[in-house]
Amino acid sequence: MHKANLLNYLNSIIEDREYYANIQLQKLMFPNDANHGSFLYGTAEQLEALDSSTIYQFYQWLLTNANIMAFIGGNTSDELVDQLSNILPKANHKFEQLKPFVKLPQSNQVFRDEKILDIEQTILTMGYELPVYSGDQLYYPAVILNQLLGGSPQSILFTDVREKQSLAYDISSSYNSLNGSLTVSAGILPQNQALVENLVAESIHKIMGGQIDQQVIAGIKQSLIDQRNQVLIHLVLKLVSYLFMKLLGLMLMMPVILLELMRLASTKSSN
Repeated sequence: MHKANLLNYLNSIIEDREYYANIQLQKLMFPNDANHGSFLYGTAEQLEALDSSTIYQFYQWLLTNANIMAFIGGNTSDELVDQLSNILPKANHKFEQLKPFVKLPQSNQVFRDEKILDIEQTILTMGYELPVYSGDQLYYPAVILNQLLGGSPQSILFTDVREKQSLAYDISSSYNSLNGSLTVSAGILPQNQALVENLVAESIHKIMGGQIDQQVIAGIKQSLIDQRNQVLIHLVLKLVSYLFMKLLGLMLMMPVILLELMRLASTKSSN
């Protein structure tokens, strides 16, 4: 049953055009990395080859040989990692510290791939190297760059390509600070592909040349600040709600506590 469900899911992935296009782009950008450009559950051929005996053998291997992985978020130190390694069971397991960042393979060549599907709309995805990673000095400028290009309703791609020229049903950009990449995704008509590609290139060069309205930059900065403040307010409200419920629970328990104290006092005085 689970095998059939997974096969149905894999066969239906192509129906999610944008996700499917992004997977194909990842394959081009990371040709030798199995963790990028591959579906989490493998391929239909790999699933078809599985049987109960194979799965049982895998679980036996997993229990005795697989690594234990511990994920720690926030500011960490080597000392903390060493302490964690002493807590984990030894057995046949090994402990190693993994790095969160993935480097894009360097290439001076532009890679292209096309899939012909029986649909009117074309999903165009383009990937660019942006070697700025989370924690780098240029991280926040890279975030604003993405917002300027296509990451917000105020972006150049959204206003010029979609709103003014109506060349895309939808168009946006995204920045990945873990692998140093910038991607652009657009839903377009096939005959507009070359024109949209040129407009995306022109938009990037416009930003590189500083041809940006300072009011737009200020608006994007303020929007990012507002989003951050909303997250903080949400966390504070959750904390206040938690403390209030704790206090309310204590207040509801007070009559019971008082009655018990009165009972103990009465028992003690009678003795």
